[in-house]
Amino acid sequence: MIKLTIIIPVYNEIKTVEKLINKILKLNIKKQLIIVDDGSSDGTELILKKLKKKYIK
Repeated sequence: MIKLTIIIPVYNEIKTVEKLINKILKLNIKKQLIIVDDGSSDGTELILKKLKKKYIK
């Protein structure tokens, strides 16, 4: 089965990033996520660290 790679650039997306990632993770396809934070200063990086602990294998 082919794996879909999804690259998500983020910058100050604290209000939307967790919702977006959870929607993508619910898709019933083989996938990998690459999330690039471009120096957010609103706490986005904290959300990403929390999700990393939960989903990274």
